[in-house]
Amino acid sequence: MVNDNEDMAKIGLAALESLKGLAERWACIDTRLALSSQFPYSEFRLEKVQKLPKAVNILKEDRQAFGLLVGKAASPEEVHSHPLTSLPLALATPDRDLRQTSKSSLRNYLMEESSSIEYTPPDQSIWLVDGMAAVRTLPPQQTWRKYGEELLKFCLPPSSSKPLEVGIIFDSYGTATTKELTQIRRAGGTPGRRVHIKNADQSIPTGKDWNSFLTIGENKSELIKFLASYFKSSKLEIPLIVTHESETFRITASGTEILPNCNHHEADTRIVYHASIAKDPVVIRATDTDILVLLCYAYSVCNPEDNWMMKVDDRYVSVRKVVEHFGDDVCKVLPAYHSITGCDTTSFPYGVGKIKPLKKMRQKGKVHLLAELGTSVHSVQKMEGPRSFMQTCMYSGTDKETFVETRIRMFNKKQVKSSVGILPDGSSADEHIKRSVLQALIW
Repeated sequence: MVNDNEDMAKIGLAALESLKGLAERWACIDTRLALSSQFPYSEFRLEKVQKLPKAVNILKEDRQAFGLLVGKAASPEEVHSHPLTSLPLALATPDRDLRQTSKSSLRNYLMEESSSIEYTPPDQSIWLVDGMAAVRTLPPQQTWRKYGEELLKFCLPPSSSKPLEVGIIFDSYGTATTKELTQIRRAGGTPGRRVHIKNADQSIPTGKDWNSFLTIGENKSELIKFLASYFKSSKLEIPLIVTHESETFRITASGTEILPNCNHHEADTRIVYHASIAKDPVVIRATDTDILVLLCYAYSVCNPEDNWMMKVDDRYVSVRKVVEHFGDDVCKVLPAYHSITGCDTTSFPYGVGKIKPLKKMRQKGKVHLLAELGTSVHSVQKMEGPRSFMQTCMYSGTDKETFVETRIRMFNKKQVKSSVGILPDGSSADEHIKRSVLQALIW
């Protein structure tokens, strides 16, 4: 987990420069395809089907262009050393988006493979709740006051478990973040309107307006501010910790205590921070794969005396059992593994999945290949290990092959020739690794 803003700025600039270089290379490739005398387009007609969506046309044209270059190039090595098409289709969709898939398969595998699932909550523990996940789960009420009341009930653990303390941990929201833009796209591409909470008895947006409300960072930030204020005035039987932006409050029957500030923007890492400083057993109420990955990493590093449990629906996952089963060496690279195989901010390489690379990494003894990914700003310059991991664990490469040889062999085995389901070219793989380094470093 990173608090050094200067280092984050450096890695952010490096990532932007990488993306800029990638865009320039794609433009160069497009020009080469259109103007190259070696591969004149006048001899070939790339089929365009105007009635199909633009993405389908792009994919169709890219595949034909790829086949054209393969047929005319001087050697397979020359072809497969470059992206060739305008998009690295193993990593990007024809709409120029990162490839996405379900990441929960990794969470479920970690839980089930380690036999770490229990069905009764532990007694006398500190409970930490992913606040915004709770907000998204609880439907809107008639007024903001009623919503605050119901959310508090929703977040409190069963009294039979004798909780020692409850923490409701929220994200911090800026403007025009990557996460916010993603949420806007999921809501249909149109951002919601700004809603100001003027008083506790004001009516709440409902239906689609509620979903639209939650796509705007400023709306969520104002909602969290209201909830923190409401909780301070509530009658509580156990201490409650609540966060708002960088502030952290501990609310008890006798008053409110201001705790040290925290500059973590994501609730994921903030929850892990609160777990790491706890002096008692901890229960984390969350379902996100990212949080389980980070908990396993932090537990293997901190080695706390007490167990951590993650409540996923009606199941309680013992983080200690997960770490004991997979080992400290695997758990310490889980953030790197999660980022390079695909998460919310990195691409899911086509057809790779979240489970097979983990099995291969353990079976082949290749955990060390990810040991440095994301550990420092300088790890962005160390490509050899992550490249080898992509080649031999994410794809079917062997230690005896070069990167490009694996790509050629995979291409030759395909009946329908395209670059979609094969190892990306080296340059595109490097850009994917750099993006993975940035995400792992933030975690």
